[in-house]
Amino acid sequence: MYYLTYDEYQYLNETQPNWQQQSFENLRYLTSEDEYFCTHFLKSEHSKNLVYVAFMNHDGIGSSRILLSEELRKVFPNGYFIAIPDRSCGFAIDKNASADELSEIRSLIKNMFEEATTPMSPTLYDVSDFKVINNWTIPINQDYANNLIKNLNTLC
Repeated sequence: MYYLTYDEYQYLNETQPNWQQQSFENLRYLTSEDEYFCTHFLKSEHSKNLVYVAFMNHDGIGSSRILLSEELRKVFPNGYFIAIPDRSCGFAIDKNASADELSEIRSLIKNMFEEATTPMSPTLYDVSDFKVINNWTIPINQDYANNLIKNLNTLC
């Protein structure tokens, strides 16, 4: 992971058109061969739908994958919450989760935050708090994004 300086940001804007969208595309592909797009998930016992997906990828930037809203919106069509207990971990949580499921998830997130190497937040956020501007999250390779969605939906 690399943080840009303002000068580097300006340079990229001047020399690499569409670099922001490409960076999100890179994030989609940035999993190792022995790793799935999401690393953990929970299915509802009652509905068999996904309650959450978690990103704790080997690259250490799982929390960044919560920004891949194009895929996550299709996996959670009724909306979802975001959690980032640690810089290396991100969650997308179905808004249709039951009260018991949400209570369990809140406890999990709180514990992860308290034990985190690089703590971020114990809070569940509305996805709208993390909206990315300028359509940067729109996939360049829609077939690949559709495959990610299909694979996430087959977890159910």
